[in-house]
This record gives sequence, structure tokens and C-alpha cells, in this order.
Amino acid sequence: MEIFFPQRVQYICTCGARKSLTTLFYCKYCFKLRCADCILHEVDTHYCPNCLEFMPSPEARIKKNVCTTCFECPCCGIALYSRGVTQQVPSEDDPNTTVNKRGYYLMCNSCKWSTHEQGLKDQPMASGGWPRLESPNQDRVHQLCEFYRIIAHREKLEKEKRRITQKCGYYISDKYGVAALVAKKYLSLQVTPRKESQKVAAECFPAEASENCNDLPEDFLEKLNIDEVTNIRMRLSNPDVQPVKMTDLRMKNLKLLIKKSQRCKDCGRSLCKPEYNPGSVKFKIQLSAYYHIPEVRVKACPQLLAGREVTIELTVTNPTPHEMSIEILPLEGQPDTPTGTRLIFPEVTCPDATTILPRCTMFLSAKDDAAEYDDTTDSVDDRNDRSVVTFKRCNKLGFKMQVTPQHCSSVIIGFRLKHTYTHQTIQGNKREYEILSLQHAVIVNLGLLSKE
Repeated sequence: MEIFFPQRVQYICTCGARKSLTTLFYCKYCFKLRCADCILHEVDTHYCPNCLEFMPSPEARIKKNVCTTCFECPCCGIALYSRGVTQQVPSEDDPNTTVNKRGYYLMCNSCKWSTHEQGLKDQPMASGGWPRLESPNQDRVHQLCEFYRIIAHREKLEKEKRRITQKCGYYISDKYGVAALVAKKYLSLQVTPRKESQKVAAECFPAEASENCNDLPEDFLEKLNIDEVTNIRMRLSNPDVQPVKMTDLRMKNLKLLIKKSQRCKDCGRSLCKPEYNPGSVKFKIQLSAYYHIPEVRVKACPQLLAGREVTIELTVTNPTPHEMSIEILPLEGQPDTPTGTRLIFPEVTCPDATTILPRCTMFLSAKDDAAEYDDTTDSVDDRNDRSVVTFKRCNKLGFKMQVTPQHCSSVIIGFRLKHTYTHQTIQGNKREYEILSLQHAVIVNLGLLSKE
């Protein structure tokens, strides 16, 4: 059931956000869950998704974050591929004879749009040589950028001048090198913009409103053909031109993608770090919570009726190569939390009073890829309570609990998942293992309440 509804089970991040386990990270230094808002995102490299050329951030900034050799279709946004065609043209030596000339053009494999519709001639080479179309308002945008850059520099300089520093007595500043740092910072603020920037900013003039409006196009009253008019997505993909007709579409350079790494905000350690090669999908560091925290899923849920007790079945999976023990605890009664389930988790419709949680410790085996295809391992551990545990297979087991739904639109339960975690530390040539006890709040959405 959970395979088709992956958002039914949500874990509570340290910041209080409700996220699925596949979108969370686990910091093995802070021993806490981290979501996308609790980590720092750092750009490692830029690369083209078509030719897989990677470049550093300064070079990508100069190229305006686009690839200079790859283009995308203005209709569907898919990368354009070169096609070769042979044409017979008059010979340069003898105009009466014809020779074969090889030409190349770009074409989309999805919508069959080509550069012939744009009016571009075939190029003698398969890669490169395509003219770069500039925006009609490129000079105006450049002037405005330089003008506002000078304004920002002046505002920063005035802000530094207005700052009042209070001296707390006499001290020798040269002893600690403070004077050199202050002088260097003051000189950096006094640097004026380049002469080219000042010249461009001086030519910048404010926009003026005009009472004259452009006339309507000649074909405004003619019968409209929908196939010849662009849609909103095509126009917004080219904001500098915004073509109205299909014949005005122009190919554009393919945008670069990035490979980024994530760091924990508290300890600054890396949580995810991919390899620099764009063609590789491996990670140097991958601390996704899916590989460290047990995953809870909904296996079976009967028809939910208000005021009638039902038995639901959940499954929990151990993703670590070490044995793990699990306990299901109520949301209340935890340290450093306010009393009352409604205060900390207001979306829970079935509080602890209407949910009977299992009061036993369940043991999960370590993950073994080879044991998944062995049918002889289907057995229930003697340490597990058979009245609670329904089945056990390798590193996965199922358990049941009783829930009494209330009068509400959707039935949502909550509990705390307490489990052991084997933390591995390497000191020189020795490996040491430390068993920790972790707790995570889990919210399970069982679905809508039946009206029958």
C-alpha cells in the first residue's frame, strides 16, 4: 500500500518540518535528522546535460550559465541534435558542373522543429559556427545593471562612513595588526567604479511614459490559426523576445545544471558530496536518512469507521548492516516538550488515548542482500512477541496496532520510533563501534474516514 502512497508516513525533522524519509538526511555527528532547510547547499561544479562538459563557477558566470555548443528546442525544450544532408551545388572552378556539398542543421527528435524554420543556413561543420542571437534590449539592460551597481557601491560607502566606532581607551593597534586591516578595508571602499562603467551609467536615462500606443497588427481581424501561434510557455521561455508566432521562434543555448553538496548547519560536516565527473552518478559521501534510519510503511489498513476499533499492520525495515532493536512509544511524556499531543502535533486526529501501541521490543536482523532471495529465512524471531509481530523476513518485520478513529475527515496517528543505532568510528587502523539510542517522531496518515 505504501508503495503507491509514499507520503502517508512522514518523519519529523529537527526543525519541526514533516518530510518523507527519502528527502531527509542523517547527520552522524549530531545524530539528528536534517531536511533541505536545515543544511547548507554548496555548488561544486556546473555542467551541460547534453555534452557533459563541466566548468568552474567563474567560467559559468562569464558564459551566463549556458552551454556555448548545445542548443535546446524553443517548442518543447529538448536538446537539438545535428543532422547531415548532402546537396548539389555549382563548382567554384567550373560553374557548369555540380559537386556534392555536406551541410549540417539542428533538429529536435521530439517535435521535429529544425533550424530551417528559423531561416538559418546549413553549416559546413557538425559542431559550432551557429550565430548567437542577441537580445534587442541588451544595451539597455547592460546600462541599467551598471547604473545600479554604482548606486549599490555608493550606498555601501555611505553606510560605512556613518558607522560610529566607540574607543574604549588607548591601545597599541599595531601590536595585533588591526591598523593594517582597517586601512585595507577603507581603501577597498574608496575604490571608484571603472571608467567604462561610469561612462555606461552616465548614458543611462530614465524610462519615459508615452501617450502614443502601437497600432494593432494587420492580421488582427483575420481568422486565427492556433497552430501558428505560440503558447504562454514558449513566450516565457524567451522573455527578451516573447515571440507571438511560430515563425518567430529562435533556438537558445542549453542551460547548465549543477552538482551540489550539502553540509550540516550545526557541525559543518558534509552530508552529501557527489563526484565531480558529470557522467558519474556515484557519491563520495551520502548520508541520506534512508540508509541509516528504519523505514516505516503501511501494509494493511481495513475500512475506517468512526468509533469502531480496527487493527492496522505496519512494516519496519532495517537499512543498516547491524542488528537493531525497535520500540514504539507515545508522542507525549518526552523531555523538553510541552504536555499535550495537540500542542506539538495538531494534525494528529487519533491521540494516544485512542491508539493502542505495542509495548514490547522488536528485534530486526542486519541487512543482507543475499538473504533476500533465500526463502528459508522466513521465520519469527523467538525474542519477538508473536501477538504483536505478524511476520519477519530478513531485515523486515510487520507489527500490528489498534486504532479507534474519531469523527474527522482523515485519520492520522502519531508515535515515536525508538531504535538502536550502531555508530562506527575509525581511529588509525582500529574500528570502534558504539551503540546509541535514537528517537524520531513519526506521523502516519491512514486515509479518509468511511461514511458507511
